[in-house]
Amino acid sequence: MIELKDATKKLGNFTLGPLNVNLEKGSYSVVLGPSGAGKTLFMEIIAGLSDLDSGTIRINGRDALDLPPQRRSIGFCYQDYALFPNMDVFENIAFGLRLRKHRDIKPKVGKIARVMGIQDLLKRDVKDLSGGEKQRVALARALVIDPDILLLDEPLSALDKASALQLIKELKRIHRSRPKLTIIHITHDFDEALSLAEKVLVMNNGRILQSGEPREVFNKPKDPFVASFVGLKNIYKGWVGSHDGVPVFETGDLKFRVITDCEGDAYATIAAHDVIISIEPSETSARNHFEGIVKDMEDKGMLMELTVDIGVDLTVTITKESALRMDLHDGKRCHVLIKATAIHVFKA
Repeated sequence: MIELKDATKKLGNFTLGPLNVNLEKGSYSVVLGPSGAGKTLFMEIIAGLSDLDSGTIRINGRDALDLPPQRRSIGFCYQDYALFPNMDVFENIAFGLRLRKHRDIKPKVGKIARVMGIQDLLKRDVKDLSGGEKQRVALARALVIDPDILLLDEPLSALDKASALQLIKELKRIHRSRPKLTIIHITHDFDEALSLAEKVLVMNNGRILQSGEPREVFNKPKDPFVASFVGLKNIYKGWVGSHDGVPVFETGDLKFRVITDCEGDAYATIAAHDVIISIEPSETSARNHFEGIVKDMEDKGMLMELTVDIGVDLTVTITKESALRMDLHDGKRCHVLIKATAIHVFKA
């Protein structure tokens, strides 16, 4: 387990924390946030590469404040791989083992190289490797020491799409094959988090704004920044009142029937795929029915993303087949239906 309590670190005008974090042993956690959010500093504190100004950190039940990096059983992969250019692949992977004065270095390097599919690259100069090969070497170097914790700083950011998808498969396999290995993975890509994470922590300006299972964070954001960062397009500021005893969220001249305990100033989010669109009015259980006009249509591959003016701009995603069947185009009048359960409301 990794536990931080009231952990803070100040660098110039930037302050990280206070952070209160609990990550279970064997878990795969993804830290999400924009550049400058403090994600790498958070990871360096766990690794012991940066000291806390205040607060505590415990690793596997042990106070780690005075524990040097080499005694924390941590493998670290930086975004730029940080491979040694004066060493071949074998020596790069063996580096941590030599520091720890391990015996049987050659068989250990050979075994992890086979696991990572780079056994044919061991004598290669690292400068001659592709991005995907460099990332595998960096992972092999981190894993060969059998760490308790693996820290990954944007491991996919420099890779092409095909290489990134392949590495996602490798990371899933590593997680399955090493059930006691705790993985913390930094990214700014929510789709990446959805593919890998058991737990997501969303950071901004040095603070963790929300943590939880990826789908929970996406469906029930607690902060407008979180809602925007995870890709929600329909984010509205308004207030919650009551109409005939039923909660109503109001924004501008629009009123949405909702299910919430919130009162007063609030935000509401609606996932684009939760909006039903039709040409004719239809009888459904949806409690929110609006007429609108299609303002814009964007091709998203298998899907179409529509902007519909219902008094506010509403983003809707539907299949291309549905868009063709309804003959949707800019200026087309339509009806949108939204269930009260599809509207997430949280305090402003």
